[in-house]
Amino acid sequence: MFIINDTTNNDVLYPKGMGTGYDPSQVVSTMFSPPSQIPLIPKSEWIPRIRERKKYKMGLRDLFKAGKIGPVKDQNGQGYCWSYSVTRSAEYVRCIQGYEYVALSAHSVACKVKNFRDEGGWCGLSAEFIRKNGIVPESLWPAKSMSRSYDTASNWEEAKKYIITEDYVDLTKAVYDQNIPYEYAISCLLQNIPVVFDLNWWGHSVLMCDVDEVDGEEAPDGDNSWTPGWGDNGTFRLQGSKKYPNGAVATRVLNAA
Repeated sequence: MFIINDTTNNDVLYPKGMGTGYDPSQVVSTMFSPPSQIPLIPKSEWIPRIRERKKYKMGLRDLFKAGKIGPVKDQNGQGYCWSYSVTRSAEYVRCIQGYEYVALSAHSVACKVKNFRDEGGWCGLSAEFIRKNGIVPESLWPAKSMSRSYDTASNWEEAKKYIITEDYVDLTKAVYDQNIPYEYAISCLLQNIPVVFDLNWWGHSVLMCDVDEVDGEEAPDGDNSWTPGWGDNGTFRLQGSKKYPNGAVATRVLNAA
C-alpha cells in the first residue's frame, strides 16, 4: 500500500485543483451536528472493528479487490479532483446497494458546475450539484471529455438515475467550509459509508473508502484519481497529521438505476 504520512516526500505529490477559500486554522473538532442516524463509534472500538472487518473481508476495499467496482479514475491532469472524489463515492454506494457497476462521468459534473472551465473546487460543490442533477454515465459522456456535445437534455434526464438522495454534509456552511469531524468520518467508514476528504496540505480532494490498522492506530484508506499507475494501483493510505480532512462529505444513498 502506498503510504502518505508526515515523512512522505512531497515530490511524489502535487496539487490537482482543490479551490482556495479554506481557513487553514480550522481544526478537526469544528462544531457539527450530524443526523441522528449516524452512530458515533467510540475510538476505543475502532481497532477491534478494523480487525474484524479485515478478518471477514467486510470493507469497501474488499469490493475493489474483488473486482466489483471499476479501476480508479483519471482526471486527465485537470483540476476536477473535487468532482472525481464524490463521483467515485457514488460508484461505491451503488455497489453497496447491490447494483452492477456503472462508470459515472465526473467530467459531466465538473464541466456543468464550472461552465466547461478547468478550475478547482471542493467536494461540497460537486455533492450539491449531484444532489440536484445526478451524474451522466460515461457511456453517454465519455471519461475526461469536455465536449459540450454531451451536454444534452436526454443525458441529464439519464443522470437523474444517479442522484444522491442521502448524504451527510454540514449544510449550515458554505461549500468550501463543509466538513465532517474526523471521528464521524471514521465512524462512517467503519459502517461502509464512503467519505470524501478535501486536504489542504495536498490541495487535493480524494475518496476515502476504508480504514486499516498501522502500528495500533487507524489509517484511512483511499482511492485517488490519477490513474492506476499512481501509488498502489491508484490507492493509498493516510497516516499522521495528513489524515485529517479540512472538508468532507459522506455519500449514503443514490437513486436506484
